[in-house]
Amino acid sequence: MFGVRQKRAVAGTGAHEPKVQLRSRTGEWLSLLFGFNVKRAIKRSHATRWNENPFALGAMSAAGPGNADARKILMEPLGGRIWFAGEALHETQWGTVGGAWESGTRAAEAVLRKLGALNEPKDDKPAKRKRRRRGRDD
Repeated sequence: MFGVRQKRAVAGTGAHEPKVQLRSRTGEWLSLLFGFNVKRAIKRSHATRWNENPFALGAMSAAGPGNADARKILMEPLGGRIWFAGEALHETQWGTVGGAWESGTRAAEAVLRKLGALNEPKDDKPAKRKRRRRGRDD
């Protein structure tokens, strides 16, 4: 994982670079990691400018050593009115799109429950089967 300084240095090199050049440079970098054939597998690409976004300012998340429990604290609603979500708040999939998706879904469902638009989840326990005695009513 890049540290904040390294990430900003790398991201900063392409901040004003034309997207065509940025894609080419990214393809070269991926080729070094996975072999030249990877460039043929790339069909579409998209570049973002997170460092230039005034709300994100190149945001990234990383829990420092011994601070992984902070994720659980941040998942709790603030004053029962504000919920946070994002990849940083997933227990096992931090740093991934899947973690962001699941965290967002969890927060949205919590808001809907608070508003009364969604019922509390039912227990996932399997229903007990009634045992039937053999020999009777057969």
